[in-house]
Amino acid sequence: MSEITVKDHRLFDKDGNLRDQDQTEKAPLSPQPDLEPPKEAQAQPEGQKKDPAIDLGDLPTTIGVLFLDIATNALMQMGEKGVDGQSAPNAPNLPWAKRLIDLLGVLEKKTKGNLDREEEELLRALLYDVRLKYVALTSGSK
Repeated sequence: MSEITVKDHRLFDKDGNLRDQDQTEKAPLSPQPDLEPPKEAQAQPEGQKKDPAIDLGDLPTTIGVLFLDIATNALMQMGEKGVDGQSAPNAPNLPWAKRLIDLLGVLEKKTKGNLDREEEELLRALLYDVRLKYVALTSGSK
């Protein structure tokens, strides 16, 4: 049976006492026999290369990856090329790009004090970059 590790980032326990920051809990994954295995887990013919745009490799599921996903989507809505560098740029959809940028801003406010230093710096840098690109597009300068 597989296990996942869950790290609780809350500073206080349910009684209001300061928690040890290195507490982790192991939780077993329950098997789900009714579900089909993901396509990545199915055998591929030898010599056939996976599509790099679909293969996420060992990319962890973290808040930083969420920030990167939203910022990447915002840039693509502003007409940037796809992540793989080969996709044709989208026609700009500036209202949707603004909504995604605003969403990053909401995440910045709502997660204040709950992110580690690297996560805060990543979010701040992403917000700066996408806002700068948006202003450049909407003000007419490039």
